[in-house]
Amino acid sequence: MNIQQLIPYCLLAGLLSFSACESEQAAEMNEAGTELPDGMYPLTFTAVQAVPEGTPQTRVSENPDGTSSKWDGGEVIGVKIGNSPQEGSYTLDENGNVTATLPVYWQNTDEQAVYGWYPKENTDVSLTGQDHVSKFPYILKGEGKGKYNDVNGISLSFTHQLAKFRVKLEGTADNLQDAKVSFYGYTSCSNNQGTVTTEGKTKDYLPTQKTNDGYYTAILAPDDLTQNGNNKFVKIEVNENIYYYNPDIKLVAGNVYTYTVQKVNKPEPTTIDLTKGDYTIEKRGTYKVTGTISNHQLTVNADATVILDNVTMTHTSSSIIKIQNNATATLELEGTSTLTSTGGVEAPIFPQPNSTVVIQGNGTLNVTGAYACAGIGGGHHDGYIFTYRNAGNIRILGGTIIAKGGSGAAGIGCGSYGNCGTIEILGGNITATKGDGWGNNAIGGLQDGMAGTTVCEAITLSNCTINLINGTIKAKTITPDINNAEALKAANVTIN
Repeated sequence: MNIQQLIPYCLLAGLLSFSACESEQAAEMNEAGTELPDGMYPLTFTAVQAVPEGTPQTRVSENPDGTSSKWDGGEVIGVKIGNSPQEGSYTLDENGNVTATLPVYWQNTDEQAVYGWYPKENTDVSLTGQDHVSKFPYILKGEGKGKYNDVNGISLSFTHQLAKFRVKLEGTADNLQDAKVSFYGYTSCSNNQGTVTTEGKTKDYLPTQKTNDGYYTAILAPDDLTQNGNNKFVKIEVNENIYYYNPDIKLVAGNVYTYTVQKVNKPEPTTIDLTKGDYTIEKRGTYKVTGTISNHQLTVNADATVILDNVTMTHTSSSIIKIQNNATATLELEGTSTLTSTGGVEAPIFPQPNSTVVIQGNGTLNVTGAYACAGIGGGHHDGYIFTYRNAGNIRILGGTIIAKGGSGAAGIGCGSYGNCGTIEILGGNITATKGDGWGNNAIGGLQDGMAGTTVCEAITLSNCTINLINGTIKAKTITPDINNAEALKAANVTIN
């Protein structure tokens, strides 16, 4: 996978300017290095945003560029002077001014380091659940030097102590915009006055948040090793397929790592060799059938796409493609394929009740049903038991379909003793032939057989050309009205 250049970026969240309460008398009376009276010289300061922003929020938040952040007002900052055990607590407002909740005081006249950190609390910071939070977790630390009477003030530059990782996806995978992306890292870290530690913390995949610029983003603890033993730092889940990517980098505090992961493509189809026997699809995916196959059946038990690539399939005693378990099988037509049943009580393409077959593509499908069985749809009964072979739903989106029923059966729809659910023909060029003798119509079915009645629930037509041979179209409801020329024209339907 190609990647975009790594962009290290030290995030300057804000500047804190410190200055002491000035007292000319105190300056004259105290030499450098002498102690100052307790509680006499409180630390005062204002916080200056590095990048001016508009309406404040409630915490440190993202800038629109996705690679920097800003103070928003409401942050509680911890501050201390030198080695003093005193820790101050200060709250920012939307203008960068501060209110001392717990002030700290200068203790002597020496130049001293001044430390600041955010958040104020020395607790563990969770790095999980970033996919649904309004603000990312942050830990910042600042350091500067100054004296109690430094008239120029003290600038305390805060930098991020965590790292940010951002990934954008490119490829041909279906529904890529809905991908679930996670990064492998520490689930939490400890914050002690802005110092981050991960000792004893566990690792797992951390969910990311898709930001407005299309990047999947998460804040991560510094880490010398982004791998988890299998080069699987970035985990991408889409359409029940999993992709991994590993940039093999070290996560350094204060850096932003921005990558574009390309070629998140549709997986190569799994080729099914039906010449060796029956095959059952048990999990979602894309499969391909090719060649010449005799008396072997493909059963689909999970939502899947099956590419029919110039395949010739025949069966003397059963259906050829059976869809069950409430699954949806999408048949993608490539080239010309022919499916023929010469015996049995099931249609060559047989979606069982509550299951669906979808047919699409630019190829051609010839399908012929056995005695009393539709080409696509319902079937016959078991001898004198009269167990109906009812069908589920049929949806045709494209391709050239030539479907012929056996005696007493529709080309697409009901068998002589097999009802049909809904039929949607929303594209393609369809030729449907009713079988000889009694029974159903070319498409659908609402007609008496020798015993009982076979019924198609509903038919919907649009953007298609239909050629009817030896029959018509019948169902409980048909949309549009096939006897209304204006309605057919509006739906872009031609019936010959």
